[in-house]
Amino acid sequence: MSNNNITAIKAHAIKDLVHAKCIRAGQAGAYQDSFYDYTVSSALQASVVREYCMSILRPSKVRKDMVHPFENEMIEFVEISRVGDLVTYSYKTRSAYTG
Repeated sequence: MSNNNITAIKAHAIKDLVHAKCIRAGQAGAYQDSFYDYTVSSALQASVVREYCMSILRPSKVRKDMVHPFENEMIEFVEISRVGDLVTYSYKTRSAYTG
């Protein structure tokens, strides 16, 4: 089995353990950057949820890791609530307007 198949299986398994809701998607106006805001809930570790968000839900990178300025930038990944084992995070990204 190739690494891509293993990654796909892991991604599918994690997807079943994470609930994501899109709050905002797209441009606020003409010729502007696009913003994507999600609430993401899971009982998984924060690092696993963060990796899921940044590589599967809406691929993005931290500014310091961006190779070029038109990559999707992660703006925020923070815990916003906790009820027992279920933790809800805010995940926000920005896609630069490329005209």
